[in-house]
Amino acid sequence: MASESNSGFQEDIALALSILQSWGVTDASAKQVLMPGDCAVSAIHVRANLIKSIRSNLDFLFSNPENRIGFMSMRNDNSYFGGLTPLEKIMQGPPSALEDCAARISALSMGALGA
Repeated sequence: MASESNSGFQEDIALALSILQSWGVTDASAKQVLMPGDCAVSAIHVRANLIKSIRSNLDFLFSNPENRIGFMSMRNDNSYFGGLTPLEKIMQGPPSALEDCAARISALSMGALGA
């Protein structure tokens, strides 16, 4: 059972890294986003799930594949992003920026926020 759990964890990490790379994030930056500082294993798993959630919400928001992938690199002038791209917000902010960005994109996908 432990090896199955570990296998699932490794698959989640690999998928999250692949998603980040599809958004144009370098390998080194992707690892930093996923595993900032002395991040606990449980926190890394949470971060991987947040990245998967962002992708899922983008898939829901956009029918155009270019927008699904490109959104994370598009400048956004709303008050939260302040002219940054979502990736810049995540990479330049504190570790909590990933969770904040995921929540913001989730709210967009549910129609709670104006685009």
